[in-house]
Amino acid sequence: MSCLPSLHVKQIKAVEVRLRSSSLKDWQETRLRVILRVAQKDIKAEQIATELNISRKTVFNYRNMLKQGGVRLLLSRKPSRNGSKKGK
Repeated sequence: MSCLPSLHVKQIKAVEVRLRSSSLKDWQETRLRVILRVAQKDIKAEQIATELNISRKTVFNYRNMLKQGGVRLLLSRKPSRNGSKKGK
């Protein structure tokens, strides 16, 4: 299995800055920590998933969210299909 493709340095810096914030919810901190692990070289999604107790697919989902919309998208919660918000 191959390692995850690298992230842009600016993306990693933005994640590091945001992770120092004291106003993060637990799920937001988890997402940021996943991205920091993705940023490390020579690590596989399976290893990150096992370490952080999430699925391999979730690792890729978080990475894609960061690449598509930056930290803002990564730290947002989308409403469920029925219109209610998760995590309330």
